[in-house]
Amino acid sequence: MNQVKRQWIILTLVPQARGQAKSTEEIHRILVEQTREAVGKRTVERDLQALSEDFDIHYRAEGKTYYWSWQDVPRMWLPGLTAEQALAFYMIEQNLKSLLPEATLQSLTPFFRAAESKLDAAPARVRSWKKKFRLIDSTQMLNPASMSPGVARAIREALLDDRALRVTYRDRSGKQTFPATILPLALTQRGVVLYLIYKNLDDGSQTYIQMHRIQSAAPSLLARPPLAAFDIDAYIKSGQLGFGRTYPIKVGSTLELVAIFSQKTAERLAETSLGEQQTLHPCDDGRVTLKTRVKFSGHLLWWLLSYADNVEVLEPPELRELIAETLKHAAAQYEERGGSTSGSTSLTE
Repeated sequence: MNQVKRQWIILTLVPQARGQAKSTEEIHRILVEQTREAVGKRTVERDLQALSEDFDIHYRAEGKTYYWSWQDVPRMWLPGLTAEQALAFYMIEQNLKSLLPEATLQSLTPFFRAAESKLDAAPARVRSWKKKFRLIDSTQMLNPASMSPGVARAIREALLDDRALRVTYRDRSGKQTFPATILPLALTQRGVVLYLIYKNLDDGSQTYIQMHRIQSAAPSLLARPPLAAFDIDAYIKSGQLGFGRTYPIKVGSTLELVAIFSQKTAERLAETSLGEQQTLHPCDDGRVTLKTRVKFSGHLLWWLLSYADNVEVLEPPELRELIAETLKHAAAQYEERGGSTSGSTSLTE
């Protein structure tokens, strides 16, 4: 193996995440395992010293052991990256940075910085794109909850290896913490919140938790019990991932939805349909009747409620009743505090 190839591989073995480092011995061992070639430890030491002169990597000494890491997140070299691909990375970053937890987003940072370098070196016509694109969320976005990078990493590794974890997690109030031995089954994301679906090996229950509530996670010595293959899609369709609320309508059931929307809302739905076999018919009062087939979920209910007086659900009757009761309770809270309904105006999108 020539020197250039060897040093390139060594460079990729230096940890990129902040707070992580690998010893010279560990880098040497992994290099030999990956290449299956005889490389001396002293050669690796000389390579690391040489690389530290040209790249932003450094070491800390603990006795006679040297631990290597990047001084800062490295700029990854992506050979063949075109300006158009760099633009795509830029747009992806703008979309993801408000959705993914910091620990997850951090692993993609080298790719984004490489794309940024490509854009900075591109002609002015291409660079100007950064001033001509902005992401506007269709809903009120929340800031992602802070999450320990170490915990996120331990959970991802346990998911990949089907390995049990010993965790501590806090309750919603944040005042109490509880220990548990769990087997991670899957991850799902809703908005900016990551949920971990898991089996509690202490009591046999299967449930989910917001991942940022897990305070610590470490491999468990408990043997993994034999389990049937977990089907995340079936779990979601079953309605068990109800996010703490039950409904009089079964989550995942198919509804024949009939609703009257304001004209402006209907114009949007004519271009981006809500469900299957959707039809739109004008009403005499200027509104539009929508008929479509759609699966019920808490998110559908939330979406319909967000249109307030710009939508009236006609069918199915149980959904109409659910929305009517919800709006009555909401209005009652304002009336109790002396809210005025005189001179009210309709909210428009």
